Amino acid sequence: MKQILLLATILIAMAPMVKAQTFTESNADGVEIQYTVTENDEVKVVSNDYSGRVVVPATVSHEGTTYTVTAVGMGAFQNRSELIFVSLPATVISLGNLAFSGSNNLDTLELLSPMPPHNQYGNDFNSGQLTALFGNNLIKTITVMVPDGSLSTYRKYWEYLWGLSSPSAVPLTIMNSPRIQYLYLNGIELSYWVGKASSYTMYFEVGDTTKLQAIINNADSLLLGWGDYAGGNYIVTGADTLQPTIVEVAYESLSARLVSTPMKVHGLLGYLGGTSHYHFPANSTLSPLFANGLWIAGSTEEMLHVAASRFSCGDYRPGPLPIDGSCQTDLQTCNQFNRVWKVTREDIDDFIAHVGTEGYSIPENILSWPANGPDGGNYAAQLAPYYDANDDGVYDPHNGDYPLIRGDRMLYSIINDVTGHPETMSDPMGLEIHVSAYTFVEPDNNTSTNSTVFQSYRIINRSSNTYNNCYVGAFADFDIGYAYDDYIGCDVKRGMGYAYNGFQNDSEGTGSYGDMPPAQSCTILGGPRMQADGMDNPKIDIGKMQLYFPTELATYLNADGTTYDTARLTADADLYYPLAWYFTPGDELGNNAINGAGFGNGIADDERMGMNHFLFYNNGNSANNGEPSGAYDYFLYLKGYWKNGQQMHFGGDAAYYTSDLPCRFMYPDDSDPLHWGTDGSIPEANADDWNEATVGNPPGDRRGLMSSGPFSLLPGEEITLDLAFSTAFGTNGPWSSVEMLQLLTDDVRQQFVRDTTFSGKPFTYRPYSAPITGITTLATQPSVRVYPNPATERVTVSLGEGRAVDVALYDIRGRMLQHIPAVRGTVVLNTSTLPAGIYILHCGYESTRLVIR
Repeated sequence: MKQILLLATILIAMAPMVKAQTFTESNADGVEIQYTVTENDEVKVVSNDYSGRVVVPATVSHEGTTYTVTAVGMGAFQNRSELIFVSLPATVISLGNLAFSGSNNLDTLELLSPMPPHNQYGNDFNSGQLTALFGNNLIKTITVMVPDGSLSTYRKYWEYLWGLSSPSAVPLTIMNSPRIQYLYLNGIELSYWVGKASSYTMYFEVGDTTKLQAIINNADSLLLGWGDYAGGNYIVTGADTLQPTIVEVAYESLSARLVSTPMKVHGLLGYLGGTSHYHFPANSTLSPLFANGLWIAGSTEEMLHVAASRFSCGDYRPGPLPIDGSCQTDLQTCNQFNRVWKVTREDIDDFIAHVGTEGYSIPENILSWPANGPDGGNYAAQLAPYYDANDDGVYDPHNGDYPLIRGDRMLYSIINDVTGHPETMSDPMGLEIHVSAYTFVEPDNNTSTNSTVFQSYRIINRSSNTYNNCYVGAFADFDIGYAYDDYIGCDVKRGMGYAYNGFQNDSEGTGSYGDMPPAQSCTILGGPRMQADGMDNPKIDIGKMQLYFPTELATYLNADGTTYDTARLTADADLYYPLAWYFTPGDELGNNAINGAGFGNGIADDERMGMNHFLFYNNGNSANNGEPSGAYDYFLYLKGYWKNGQQMHFGGDAAYYTSDLPCRFMYPDDSDPLHWGTDGSIPEANADDWNEATVGNPPGDRRGLMSSGPFSLLPGEEITLDLAFSTAFGTNGPWSSVEMLQLLTDDVRQQFVRDTTFSGKPFTYRPYSAPITGITTLATQPSVRVYPNPATERVTVSLGEGRAVDVALYDIRGRMLQHIPAVRGTVVLNTSTLPAGIYILHCGYESTRLVIR
């Protein structure tokens, strides 16, 4: 019995050895291929002395048994210097580690399976395993042939294998340029070729869409496009060659009495030639602001979309977009709009005084003003605002038309985000963005306006997508003279992010202010318009006024004796701050009354968000609160979250938490007595003095982000973001500069809300110079009122006084439903046949959301 048990044990132990037998058989070409039996009459190819061409059959017979070849073993074709070609049958579903590594003369691998084989563990290959499979060198040079129709499938799983092709594939050749620092194709980094090769060829099937991304190594350079194509997603049409078109970024300079700056075509202030030229005082070389940029994000049902810039053009390129939702751009339009138009009040006054007179030559900046869409494309008829002297809708200065500007000096550009998105690596949103920066030249005693550069972004969704959970933000790299000794903070009431010197004197170094460091701010004067509810929502809470200030409230009664003059109450709001200001825990949008615009001004549905998040992140590679890298990082920062997905928390550096209390604003000091930032919860400690000094941070290089959201953006809908960049000197150290900046910002906000400076100059686009003789001056954009909203049977659009404008109604897919040209006064739209839902109503330059019930 013992002998039988011993024999059984030996046989059991030998069973795996028998199963894993190895044998060699020749293929049809006489090449000896070695196999190892795996299971179920299957074998895998294993190492042998392979050279030349090796065609592996789908089945192999040995000693009367036919086996299916389903795998290539680990290192099977490794380090075979004479190996040139390998063909694997459709039955191969697994490739072992290092299978082709080191065979540096291997030219082609033919895979006949329509699906990419798995790794030896039965899983999809990741990038590291794929590199190990072929070897780092080989992965860049080998051609992998796959069956027709399966190229896109292979590319999905094997995106890092750059030499994928198929019998019907066509080459797409991308010409390199010494000015390209990083090059990406469908998210694959091709930087191996940057500086080493003049071109790179990748194979696609006709009709495939490829995404091109390139980072230019000079922030003053701009990639307009590839060949005659200016977008980021390219549809392969044949054996195409794409040549990069790289030009210098257009910019112009702007100044007030106390501050001066250049603005590049995408809106970046200051940064030029590697240094900041945002100068304060204007006649100095000192600078408190290094760079700024626009960030915006939104989601469709399928994916997150983000567009951003910081120190270069980022995800933006010049030019408008078609209004048909195609989001296609061309190189000619891109090049035509690589320009910043500069127009001054003096230019317009001189034009008005002399146009039509003998010998007068209309200035080029007025002649070329981008008022109408470019010829030969499906662009919006009206782009940049202008005075239309004869109301014909066609800009022609010879007929007395001229640009409408904000302030006394204005810069204007038009850009879009239909690019490869080298900044965020996101897919484009399809945004057309009109950028203006303007200054006032006021009497010397109006220090606030003379120290401020205003900036406005008009953002239009030209795509057919509806974007939800949207945020828009202003990035600012504050450098108060010497860059590495600053502090940062925010003022919740004023909607302001700011920086100031961390030491009593600005440290010695490049651009130091010495013993007089100023403070610099970026203020959100007005963000996206809030959803219409048919009401004029309050900045002042009437109930709180009745409780705390009943005597004063009585002075605001209207003639009817029951309602109150909310516009006058709002004008006096600071008298009742903070006790009577509106704030309700949980009212995420309504609480924008604290620093938004249009609340309690007597106009229904005029409310705009303010700054409802402020975040400072480090100049470094911290995985939690360092530089953003990729779309999701940008999105998280915009909504007040860190890169690890955690919300900011009150106290410390808001990232490595000193409390369990989520917050909206970092370092608000004492500017949030209503505790909006913590949704009404009162922190246990440092409730009124959370700033960088009290938490003991070492001063350094500071980068801040002021943002508004969430909101939604429908096809054809637009939002506006109005900003103010202000600078102030104190009299007794760095914090006194912040206190002076607060007073200055109060003045700026007051003037912006009134829509006139203290000397009576307008902020909005409207004629403020003498009219041309014989032409009646009308406001270019009437004051639009839409009621009722929500509506059922009909809706009334009241345009007030102004020039005639087109009124158009669109559904949320961007389809025009009604169009009434050249409307003045009042028009009634019949909405009785429309299904319930959300619609977009365009009235000239304005748009509003209309709800049909």
